[in-house]
Amino acid sequence: MADHSHLFIEEFDGFIGFGLNRESDMDTVIYYLQKFSDDRLMASEPEYHRYFLKDNH
Repeated sequence: MADHSHLFIEEFDGFIGFGLNRESDMDTVIYYLQKFSDDRLMASEPEYHRYFLKDNH
Protein backbone atom coordinates (compact mmCIF):
# COMPACT_ATOMS: atom_id res chain seq x y z
CA MET A 1 0.00 0.00 0.00
CA ALA A 2 1.30 3.45 -0.91
CA ASP A 3 1.99 6.00 1.82
CA HIS A 4 0.71 8.91 -0.29
CA SER A 5 -2.27 9.40 -2.53
CA HIS A 6 -3.80 12.10 -4.65
CA LEU A 7 -7.45 11.19 -4.34
CA PHE A 8 -8.73 14.74 -3.90
CA ILE A 9 -8.00 15.68 -7.50
CA GLU A 10 -9.49 12.43 -8.79
CA GLU A 11 -12.74 12.81 -6.86
CA PHE A 12 -13.26 16.59 -6.64
CA ASP A 13 -16.23 17.92 -8.62
CA GLY A 14 -16.54 21.49 -7.43
CA PHE A 15 -15.51 25.03 -8.22
CA ILE A 16 -11.82 25.68 -8.90
CA GLY A 17 -10.85 29.33 -8.53
CA PHE A 18 -9.92 31.94 -5.99
CA GLY A 19 -12.04 34.64 -4.43
CA LEU A 20 -15.47 33.03 -4.09
CA ASN A 21 -15.10 31.89 -0.49
CA ARG A 22 -12.53 30.38 1.89
CA GLU A 23 -13.58 26.78 1.18
CA SER A 24 -13.16 27.22 -2.58
CA ASP A 25 -9.81 28.92 -2.03
CA MET A 26 -8.58 25.94 0.02
CA ASP A 27 -9.95 23.44 -2.52
CA THR A 28 -8.15 25.33 -5.30
CA VAL A 29 -4.81 25.24 -3.46
CA ILE A 30 -5.13 21.49 -2.88
CA TYR A 31 -6.19 20.92 -6.50
CA TYR A 32 -3.23 22.76 -7.99
CA LEU A 33 -0.70 21.31 -5.55
CA GLN A 34 -1.79 17.84 -6.56
CA LYS A 35 -1.68 18.72 -10.26
CA PHE A 36 1.86 20.13 -9.96
CA SER A 37 3.08 17.16 -7.91
CA ASP A 38 2.07 14.56 -10.48
CA ASP A 39 4.85 11.98 -10.76
CA ARG A 40 5.07 12.30 -14.55
CA LEU A 41 5.54 16.06 -14.34
CA MET A 42 8.17 15.77 -11.64
CA ALA A 43 10.00 13.06 -13.62
CA SER A 44 10.23 15.37 -16.66
CA GLU A 45 13.66 16.88 -16.02
CA PRO A 46 13.56 19.90 -18.37
CA GLU A 47 10.21 21.11 -16.97
CA TYR A 48 11.33 20.42 -13.38
CA HIS A 49 14.43 22.55 -13.80
CA ARG A 50 12.66 25.28 -15.76
CA TYR A 51 9.45 25.71 -13.72
CA PHE A 52 10.42 24.59 -10.21
CA LEU A 53 14.12 25.33 -9.88
CA LYS A 54 14.04 28.35 -12.20
CA ASP A 55 17.24 26.98 -13.71
CA ASN A 56 18.19 26.92 -17.39
CA HIS A 57 19.32 23.30 -17.23
